[in-house]
Amino acid sequence: MRKKLIEAYKIFRVENGKLYSQHARGKAQIHYKPGEENIGKEFEIVDQRKKIRNPIFAYGTLKDAIDNYSFPEFFELWEVKGTPWRKEFIGVDIWACPIEEGFIFKLEPTKLIKQDLPKGTILLSSCIPVRKVEEGEG
Repeated sequence: MRKKLIEAYKIFRVENGKLYSQHARGKAQIHYKPGEENIGKEFEIVDQRKKIRNPIFAYGTLKDAIDNYSFPEFFELWEVKGTPWRKEFIGVDIWACPIEEGFIFKLEPTKLIKQDLPKGTILLSSCIPVRKVEEGEG
C-alpha cells in the first residue's frame, strides 16, 4: 500500500537548469527532477557505527515558503508532494576530521534541530516536484 502524499512547498537552488535543495551541498545534495520521486541521502552518524537517512526539508504552506523565499535569480519555489517524515531521530550535516581519515562529511545527531528551523518547516521522507510556483501566486 502506497503512503499518502501531502502537498508542501520547497525552495530549490537552480544550477545549470537543474534543481537542488536550497541549502544542501556536497553529499547531501539531491538532484531533483519534476515528476520524479526523490528520497533523502544516507549519512554515517558521527561516533556511531550506523547510518541514517536524512529528511527532506520543505514548508507546509505557501505563505511560509514565500516568507523564506528570496533571490529568485538563484532559487525557484515549487509545489511538491511527499510522504511525511515519521522517524524521531534527525540530525544536521557537518564536516568531521578524524585524524586517520582526514575531512569527511557526516551527520551529527541533534534533538534540538526542530527549534532552529524556519517557521513552517516540515520534514519529508520523499519529495516529488510538481510545478514551479509562478510570481504573484499566494
